[in-house]
Amino acid sequence: MRLLQRGAVLSHGDLNGFWDGVHIGPVLGEVPISLVRDCKRCANVISMDLQGFVRQSDSAGMIFLRPATLEGTLRFVDLLKATSQEVLVQTGASGLASAISRILRHGPRWLVVTLGRKGAILAEKGGRTLRIPAYPETSWSDPTGAGDALVGGWLSTFVATGDSLWAMCIGTAVASLLVRRSGLEKFHWSDVELLRRAVWVREQIGPYA
Repeated sequence: MRLLQRGAVLSHGDLNGFWDGVHIGPVLGEVPISLVRDCKRCANVISMDLQGFVRQSDSAGMIFLRPATLEGTLRFVDLLKATSQEVLVQTGASGLASAISRILRHGPRWLVVTLGRKGAILAEKGGRTLRIPAYPETSWSDPTGAGDALVGGWLSTFVATGDSLWAMCIGTAVASLLVRRSGLEKFHWSDVELLRRAVWVREQIGPYA
C-alpha cells in the first residue's frame, strides 16, 4: 500500500457538540492521539479503529505498521477495532490471545479483531472472548469499507440497545451486505435481509479458544 496524499488533521476546535456515539477512524494520522480524550467528553459511546494510529509512511510513501503510544488513551474508548496484524504489531505479542489480553488491560471495554472472511473476535474486558462468524456471502465484489461498516453497525446498534453482542451481529451482517457491490450500490439492502443475516450470525457464535 502506498500513500498518495495525507488527509487534513483534525483539531480540538472541530469538536462542536455532543453526540450519542462517535467513531474515530483515521486512515493515517488524521486524528491526534490527544483528541481521543476530548472525543469522550463529546459523546456517550466511543468506537475507534487502530489502523490510522499504527500506520506510518516512509519517504517513498510506502505504508508500514509501527506501535502507537496509546496506553493512556485506550481507557477513553468503548470499542476498539483492529486487524489481527495490527494488534500483534501494537502489542508485540507472539499470538492473538496474548495480544487481546494486553490491549484490554489498557482500557477499552471491548476489542474487535477482524479476520477477513473468517469473521472476527469480540473480547470484553473482564468478560468473554467470542468468535464471531462471517456471514457466508458468495457474491464478493468489493470488500472496501467492510471493517468500517462493521463498526458503524455496532456503534449505532449499541447506542440504541446497549447490547454489545447483538450490536456485533448487526455490524457483521452490514459488512456482509456491503461487500456484494461497489460504489453507492453498496448501501442498497432490505432491513429484512439485514436482520435475517444478523440472526444467523448470532446462532453461530461460539467461544474463542
